[in-house]
Amino acid sequence: MKYVLLVSLIVLAGCTTGMPARKQEARLTLEHSVVTPEKYQIGRTTPSFAGTSPAARYVEAHERGWWACLKNYAKDIEYQLGPGDHTSSGWPAEVDGFQAGVFAARDHMELLIERYGSKKTHRLLVDTFGKELEK
Repeated sequence: MKYVLLVSLIVLAGCTTGMPARKQEARLTLEHSVVTPEKYQIGRTTPSFAGTSPAARYVEAHERGWWACLKNYAKDIEYQLGPGDHTSSGWPAEVDGFQAGVFAARDHMELLIERYGSKKTHRLLVDTFGKELEK
């Protein structure tokens, strides 16, 4: 009985942990999560300016990378990352966050295109960015 319970718990735990991105259910949305690496999960060291902690820098840069990449896909659904498309400068948390955001957006686009096709995915992007694409 203990063995059956133990195996059941292991199986259930395996079913509830994070699955690879390709296996996850992909909804036709641009909703996303930002997971901050442990080395940046620290707050500010002084009570000074908001947004100056490594965690805040990482999240802000991740969002910039995410939306910059999606805007490129909105302009051209066949977009492929170029050599400098995922690079930035700044604090280490900003550089890492930007790159992670770009790669997360690329992976998300590939998943949506695979599941919903180029036309539906592109329509979502165009509807999201609207007039910003004219710039």
